[in-house]
Amino acid sequence: MSKNKGKTAEELLQEALVPVEEQPYKVPENWVWVKLGNISVIKRGASPRPKGDPKYFNGLIPWLKISDVTKQGKYIFETEDTVTEEGKEKSVWVEPDTIVLSISASVGRPAITKVGVCIHDGFVKIEENKEILNKEYLYYYLVAALNRMLNKAKGAAQVNINSEVVKNLEVALPPIIEQKRIAGKVERLLNKINQAKQLIEEAKETFELRRAAILERAFRGELTEKWQSVECETQSTEKETPFKLPEGWRWSTVEAICEDIIDCPHSTPKYVEEGIPALRTSDIGFAKIDLSDSKKVSEEEYMERTKRTIPKYGDVIYCREGAGIMMNAGNAGMIEDQKVCLAQRLVLLRPNPSIVQYKYFLFGMNSLIIFKQAMKNVSQTTSPRVNVTTIRKFMFPVAPIEVQTEIIKKIETLLEKESLIDFESLSKILGNIEKSIVTKSLRGELDTNDPSEESALKLLEDFLANSK
Repeated sequence: MSKNKGKTAEELLQEALVPVEEQPYKVPENWVWVKLGNISVIKRGASPRPKGDPKYFNGLIPWLKISDVTKQGKYIFETEDTVTEEGKEKSVWVEPDTIVLSISASVGRPAITKVGVCIHDGFVKIEENKEILNKEYLYYYLVAALNRMLNKAKGAAQVNINSEVVKNLEVALPPIIEQKRIAGKVERLLNKINQAKQLIEEAKETFELRRAAILERAFRGELTEKWQSVECETQSTEKETPFKLPEGWRWSTVEAICEDIIDCPHSTPKYVEEGIPALRTSDIGFAKIDLSDSKKVSEEEYMERTKRTIPKYGDVIYCREGAGIMMNAGNAGMIEDQKVCLAQRLVLLRPNPSIVQYKYFLFGMNSLIIFKQAMKNVSQTTSPRVNVTTIRKFMFPVAPIEVQTEIIKKIETLLEKESLIDFESLSKILGNIEKSIVTKSLRGELDTNDPSEESALKLLEDFLANSK
């Protein structure tokens, strides 16, 4: 390290150590707080310009993007894009088995390369010295340090941090043997968490299939056979219908059984910290609206977005674009007592209660009957969507009002039995345990530390002495 030339061992040590008042938290006595840039080589990536120039891009050399990290997680085995040899010269090469860290957009995401890649200026590569810093330990440390890096990030629209922030990141440094023990234990515990997550996903998939089957039987009249001789007035003018209904039932279009159908405003809301929820597709679950993570708008923006109609009790909000429309079923929620407006990608359906009860319509819009019709009409674009005109023409099975009451009771009873396990809560609990494991390990709280081992301070002093 040429920057250390001419400096005394004491000067190098003081530069590397984090002052007591700046140390994020207390660590075991044989650990030491040190700045990352003093125990590793950190270099920012570079981007060939102009972007997309065939002279630089679409070659044979892997070109890392943040999407590669988010898709693959801890280890990078391949990249979606590539660069040419000339592109490599304009970029920064990263050898296999090197840590990279995103510093732009999705800030603070670490990964370990398993193939050689080129990185652009939205990444830094971190080359640790194996004598003082264990790669796996550093990876988990960077995962846990995300919030501290975000607090130092700059930029309102797109969060960024510079390489100096990474170099000055405070690292809790245990003895090298302890680092390896910590990394090994964290890996074992996280593997168990991942196994539990997989079991939850498998159980959830089974539950969703059973739920879909319940709705399918309900809207075919199989749950209420004793009511099938009752007459129903609403009829469809369409010749083609999805399947034969029980006697007394009729097919109708969604348009014919709704008092109003209102598309969302085709503009992005102006969000504020505190205010009125603006519904997005992520707020819509199976037959429910969850406002726990909703974005907010001002009263003025709310009034602007509800000019055509104010959402009220009984209105069904249907996801018509994006990931929501691609769910097997379960992309419609009902307004209860919430004061809300629509953001984007949603349509408001106001059922006529003299034809369909609110919950009957809600369950129907979450059924495979509607999903299959939506899939037949999805626009093949980057973001899949169904237009409002198509939704108006969806065929909907209408039972007599008395039968609808019975169907609602049957569905709710069966779903209640099926919903004894709260999958979302279990997933959140596992996520919290996962974070706790990583956090505790990096505080020396996993019972892996041996106080009798040589202090990391001595290790640091030897390392800095040899780096002069």
